[in-house]
Amino acid sequence: QMNLHLAVNLLVASFTASYGVSDALDVGVAVPFVRTSVSGESTAEIFLVGGDTLHRFAGTGSNPVLTATSTATGIASGLGDIEGHVKLRLVQGERIGIALLASARFPTGDEQNLLGSGSFSARGLGIVSARLGRFNPHGAIGYTRRGGSLLTNSVEASAGFDHLLAPWVTMAVDALGSWQAGASKIDVPAQVQYDAPFPYTLQVTNIPSRRDNFLNASIGFKFRTRRGIQIVSNALFPLLDAGLQPRVTWTGGLEYSF
Repeated sequence: QMNLHLAVNLLVASFTASYGVSDALDVGVAVPFVRTSVSGESTAEIFLVGGDTLHRFAGTGSNPVLTATSTATGIASGLGDIEGHVKLRLVQGERIGIALLASARFPTGDEQNLLGSGSFSARGLGIVSARLGRFNPHGAIGYTRRGGSLLTNSVEASAGFDHLLAPWVTMAVDALGSWQAGASKIDVPAQVQYDAPFPYTLQVTNIPSRRDNFLNASIGFKFRTRRGIQIVSNALFPLLDAGLQPRVTWTGGLEYSF
């Protein structure tokens, strides 16, 4: 059997811009540049039934080497998947605002080098926000449709708030959920049971056979400088054991409006 351990790290620098077409309509684009690094280690083991064996990595039949380890690393960088959006404000009062957001992500990143998804996706969201002094709650619900043979669609929902701690710092807390819509497109292989030459159960993969449902907590801060530049920091943590997902996602950035 062989056990494979993979570690994937992404470093993404996104350049974003929004333009107000009118008081109620704005458009925007996000252009990401991605650096993906992958490191892997595999350990293979041959099970010795008894006596001499013809299968070995080294040594002799009576004194075989039955375990071998191999490592590999790789790095790729380049343009990621470009995303554009349109946001339409439907209601804007003193206490509440309602808007619709439509976005599209284009497969401009290299899928083979893990720089992009390799398929087109589109998302629609309904957004509501309220203003209660320094405390501003907000929420959104919508649907994401993804192309490709292995990706699934999902229902998206989020809820959270912004709180003005001081004239120069704002805290944001959100819960972000994504629930798979429809059947899974990936069949995770089950364990294999061998009866000969001796009873043995082979665990083919440790990837869980479950739906792609995710729930994350987002905590961030925005700091305003005297020159009008805003410093943004954020951390995203998983709240559910949903299989393949980052342990934590850190974000830092600069914003400027003119």
